[in-house]
Amino acid sequence: MILPIFGIYLFRIVCLYFTYDIYKKIIARERTTKMPNYELYINDKISLGDYSVIQDYVCILDYQDSITVNIENNPKKEVDIICNILKNEQFNIINEGEEKDGRYSIKAKKE
Repeated sequence: MILPIFGIYLFRIVCLYFTYDIYKKIIARERTTKMPNYELYINDKISLGDYSVIQDYVCILDYQDSITVNIENNPKKEVDIICNILKNEQFNIINEGEEKDGRYSIKAKKE
């Protein structure tokens, strides 16, 4: 009677050990994996409804994700509005400026 009970406990201990070992490997893999870099291209004038779409897109990004927004054919005022959307969603603006070809580029990371 004692032998089957001992076998059950030994089986549980072995299962818990392997589960813990697999968990440690998953955590280690997550720490070494680079976070995604998303890109958003805006090639035309931005209308009022487009701002909510941009905000919805930015909301799905997770902690430590980064995004590059490339904007063409829009005034600086609209670029500032997009920067404010990113800041309101807890993004840090890493780089913002006008490229050589006349388009604006915003690089940000969520922290």
